[in-house]
Amino acid sequence: MSLARASNVPSIRESIASAVKAGFKNVPGRPQTFQPETLAKLQDAGGILTAATKCTFEDLLLPIDLQCVLDEFVLELEYRTELAERGLRARNRFLFWGPPGNGKTSCASALASALSERAFVVSIPELGSQFLHGTEQNLGKLFSTIRDGMVIVFDEIDAIGSARGQSDSSAGKSQNAVVNTLLTLLDRHTSGVIVATTNRPDMIDTALQRRFDEQVEFPAPTREQMRSLARKLCEKYTIAEVDVSDCANFDEVSKRVATEARRRVMRELLAADDTTDESEGNAA
Repeated sequence: MSLARASNVPSIRESIASAVKAGFKNVPGRPQTFQPETLAKLQDAGGILTAATKCTFEDLLLPIDLQCVLDEFVLELEYRTELAERGLRARNRFLFWGPPGNGKTSCASALASALSERAFVVSIPELGSQFLHGTEQNLGKLFSTIRDGMVIVFDEIDAIGSARGQSDSSAGKSQNAVVNTLLTLLDRHTSGVIVATTNRPDMIDTALQRRFDEQVEFPAPTREQMRSLARKLCEKYTIAEVDVSDCANFDEVSKRVATEARRRVMRELLAADDTTDESEGNAA
């Protein structure tokens, strides 16, 4: 897949990608995706999980070195059964960190798409509980739903995984208990893929950081990368190029282009309505 993306010829990229994906689908012993009844369990989890917006690596503009790292993860997970037969565990717990708005959550969804799996985002507000040990119980319920064929995304994990400390307050003790529970569940659970994202890796408990197989940095995009994304989105919406020179990240670029696309479409629709009204008036 890295070779495919490195090619400057679209037809070659598509041919290589299609051949590789077709080969993956025919690998004997490939882990089965989750069954429909798992969706019912997700509903029973009290709305803790919500389906992520679908995305592919082709939709993103990742630096080539970062894309190569992610491709390596995909390959390992596709061959997790073969690795297990040799006493090796495919890496399936990742921490994505970096400035906000630069594609960490979207990349988790793209990782799921590359594996022909589904991505679900953990709702931190729903996970939290005002009752004693309620958050720990919700975490246990959440992990009981995770199966192969699922990618679970803990967005902004620092909200529940911040560094433990010596505290006599009830809030401090409760936070320590949540982190301890999360550490235990991560140690015991091996199914599916778990991706955590954060803008503040320095706030995350060090023991929790060690539970992840890999910590992947998402650097801030360059001006050229943001312009490339803008051009790609403008082409998608069939509008003229939009100025994104003052945008700071991919998220701002996406919103700027989408806003301008809506404005231009609305102008066309209103102009069409005015023409129709004028024609009807002349006819009358």
